[in-house]
Amino acid sequence: MRGRCGPEVFVLMRHAKLYLSKYLSRDFESDSTKSQDIRSRNGFTNGTARSFSPLLSEAQLKMFVIAVEFKIHPANADQFRETILKQAANSLSLEPDCHQFDVCFGLDDPTHCFLYEKYTDEAAFQVHRNMPHFAQFSSDVETWVDSKEVKSWVCEA
Repeated sequence: MRGRCGPEVFVLMRHAKLYLSKYLSRDFESDSTKSQDIRSRNGFTNGTARSFSPLLSEAQLKMFVIAVEFKIHPANADQFRETILKQAANSLSLEPDCHQFDVCFGLDDPTHCFLYEKYTDEAAFQVHRNMPHFAQFSSDVETWVDSKEVKSWVCEA
């Protein structure tokens, strides 16, 4: 069974992020204020977008990654989809050390969900687990989940 996201997608996304972060950090006009205003109107701040990583520092070369696979009860698949997408949005908007939160569903099986989450470090992931929105999510989906497998990784850029 193929999912909506595969490893090749993550490689392409990483390269796109690096390219965009370099591209967006340049001043395209001699008036840097005007250039900044253009980027701000388009959702960018300080030359980067929230969903794109800035140019990586040495500390960011090794980030903490969580991969989660859920198998959901068929009767709760639609509710789960809505709830996990809200969880991803909350994580990205409320947690500055959550850099990526991808939600993928199986093409042929909407009850199979895969998450790819990237944090600055393991401590940032523990902060995530202690956030009120995480507690609410866990409580909401507890009875909807047939199985859940969590694996942690180190991502080397």
